Amino acid sequence: LFLFPLFCLLLHPFPLLHRHPLPGMRCVHSLAKLPLSVNSRHLLTRPQPPFTSDARRHTHTHSHSHSPCLQSPTLTSSIFISSVPVSSSRRYFCSPSSPSPSALPKKLSVSEALSVAQGDPSLASATYTFSGWVKTVRNQKAINFLELNDGSSLANLQVVSETPFPAEVNTGCAVTITGKLVLAPERKHLVELHDSALTLVGTCPVKEYPMHKQGLPFEHLRTHAHLRARTNAFGATMRVRNEAMMAVHHFFQERGFINVHTPIITADDCEGAGELFRVSTAADDERRLSSSTPSLNFFNREHTYLTVSGQLQAEIFASSLGKVYTFGPTFRAENSDTPRHLSEFWMIEPEVAFTDLEEILDLAEAFVRSVVTEVSKKRVDDLAFLHSHINKETPAILRQLIGEEQYKRFTYSKAIKWLQKKGFSIEFGEDLAREHEKALCEKFGVVFVTLWPKSIKPFYMKTSGGNDVNEKYRVVEGFDLLVPGVGELIGGSVREEDLQVLRENMKKNELDMESYEWYTDLRKYGSAPHAGFGVGFERLVQLISGNKNIRDVMPLPRFPGNCRF
Repeated sequence: LFLFPLFCLLLHPFPLLHRHPLPGMRCVHSLAKLPLSVNSRHLLTRPQPPFTSDARRHTHTHSHSHSPCLQSPTLTSSIFISSVPVSSSRRYFCSPSSPSPSALPKKLSVSEALSVAQGDPSLASATYTFSGWVKTVRNQKAINFLELNDGSSLANLQVVSETPFPAEVNTGCAVTITGKLVLAPERKHLVELHDSALTLVGTCPVKEYPMHKQGLPFEHLRTHAHLRARTNAFGATMRVRNEAMMAVHHFFQERGFINVHTPIITADDCEGAGELFRVSTAADDERRLSSSTPSLNFFNREHTYLTVSGQLQAEIFASSLGKVYTFGPTFRAENSDTPRHLSEFWMIEPEVAFTDLEEILDLAEAFVRSVVTEVSKKRVDDLAFLHSHINKETPAILRQLIGEEQYKRFTYSKAIKWLQKKGFSIEFGEDLAREHEKALCEKFGVVFVTLWPKSIKPFYMKTSGGNDVNEKYRVVEGFDLLVPGVGELIGGSVREEDLQVLRENMKKNELDMESYEWYTDLRKYGSAPHAGFGVGFERLVQLISGNKNIRDVMPLPRFPGNCRF
């Protein structure tokens, strides 16, 4: 038996044998291309993933259908070939008396198991394999229970066993379990796993495990951000975040927008606020310290920064592609230690050519409605959990966002007059504070505030009206979308397309004309009216999920005083 496969391997180069293997030698020729080893039981082994239904598509097949192992190049009618197991204590083997690869346990996620219960009951009562982390273990006198979660769902998979689970299997352990999936609609769990075989993949010292207790405060979880996604609240939040990301792309792709990746390292300050992270190398820093005269950095510039917005670069592509959007990380060096601010966050920034203020307002409203609706439909269980445990007011806010009534729209001037009547101390030309946004939302719900004072807005916004208006009361075609619970969700504007007016704005803001020459070229060569807006993705996720602290919707948040991981 030992010499037989070696003999087959020696004959492999002959083309006739390759095309017409002899009986008893089927599939052995395929092993000649693979690294082989012989274990103590004389089983030929090679690295290969566990069998799944998809694995058969990548295997070599023959016309000899009478052999149960012909679908895999590593299986023969006379030699046992093993696949690399999940752990060294567990192996699958295929032999003439073994089932075909398609009959071996299929690997499912917990969410797929739940869909079996809700969709096609005929798929139940079959044997499946699940891998994940243990939530709880209960060994009782007559029957024993284990709850498994793999992150795919808020719900756990309950494993039922008549045999007690080993003492090493506790909360936090990584395990792989194979068993029969059984429908159990009359119980709390829709499905259960019976007749199971368990493999302990990774142990967990439960007394040291920071997540072993339930109901841990968010402050504690933030100090263990690398483990907090195993909790129900953060697992649900990350799934909602993922769904929101997909909904953003669906919205723009269905409307013919082109996704553009704008630079993370830039030489400009889009917002003009000066709250920038400077980018330099260690060599750049050493030169600055050793020399009293300014020197150029790695990029042959005096300064480069992490981007605060991709808007200006998006305008480049809107000027040629028509409709584009960016979705990427941005950075603000704002030393603000509040539940509403992050130093690193993601921005969604569409830019559209040949449009005006009313059309861009319609696009912003449609965007919010679409994303909130899609996430609400696809993450029902996660949102129900988050809203009931974190913020019970969120469902009412989301109903306003997706309701049939159009969002309110009024000018900044009217907003100021209304606030003054309500006793707020605010004058025309001042920015709206948090308390002002809250008062407006409580009265009007979801509202667009348009036509803001030019003096408090960036240089690129289009001036509204003629030059005869008093400079103090001149406004730009900008807007903010205010939403109950979060305040400003979207900020946008029509961009200034007049080259002369843009240059005057840049001079007033003391911008380096040479550095922005490329930006003015967009107005010099075929200028067209265009507009866009920016949405802070984390703030959008915070709105949908109901989380009260924006740091809890970012996987690994960066904020003043914190840059772990």
